[in-house]
Amino acid sequence: MAADFIPGIVRSVPLIDDFLDVIFTSLDAEANGPFLRLIRRVTFHLHTHNEYCKSATGRCLIFYLKKGRDSQVAWPDIATSMELMVREDRLPVVVLLDNVRSMYNVGAFFRAADGVGLEKLWLCGITAHPPKKAITKTALGAEETVAWEHDWDAVHVAQELRRSGSQIAAIETGADAVDLFEWEPRFPVCVMFGHEVDGLRPELLKIADVRVRIPMRGEKKSLNVATAGGVVLYELLRKWKARG
Repeated sequence: MAADFIPGIVRSVPLIDDFLDVIFTSLDAEANGPFLRLIRRVTFHLHTHNEYCKSATGRCLIFYLKKGRDSQVAWPDIATSMELMVREDRLPVVVLLDNVRSMYNVGAFFRAADGVGLEKLWLCGITAHPPKKAITKTALGAEETVAWEHDWDAVHVAQELRRSGSQIAAIETGADAVDLFEWEPRFPVCVMFGHEVDGLRPELLKIADVRVRIPMRGEKKSLNVATAGGVVLYELLRKWKARG
């Protein structure tokens, strides 16, 4: 949607604070949790990216917030429209974490996910999810700006993502895995990371379309899972941007 079709578009970003006051006092936090997280993510993006605020998409998002404040559009319709526009600005990559035990690692994934504009984080199995102080310690607020969801069944999530058209990539250290820097991903992509010691479970490896490894040139054969996540995500961002 182009902002040119919206008369009297809101151009003053500070007005968002007024909209948020209405949003968070009029909506039940428990019943509208996913939508409230979306609002936080969008408004954070608008506050911290001045050039984005001037773009057609940014102005449209502000417009929808204003519509919601004035009760001119139903909140579910606003949520749908905003989600579509936010996704258009996202890196078409989803990260699936299965049984990652350290909350600090989870927080670091949130931080890297925010940095590349990740579409979504799936936190599966025993992987911790917000709100947790240990996650916030390394995420530094990124848990409020990145879309995430928890599911106990990582296999089911991976299968659904595959059915929806995502290439499923298992990040592991096996010699038969393709080198990260030689891999030609087929976007959209879901990259899976497993337990810090045991790695990905065999059930998930079976689902993977490709296995990808980070080349290691020293004595150690692997990286910390969150460090590996940052390397993989930024390489995917590089390859996505190279597509033009």
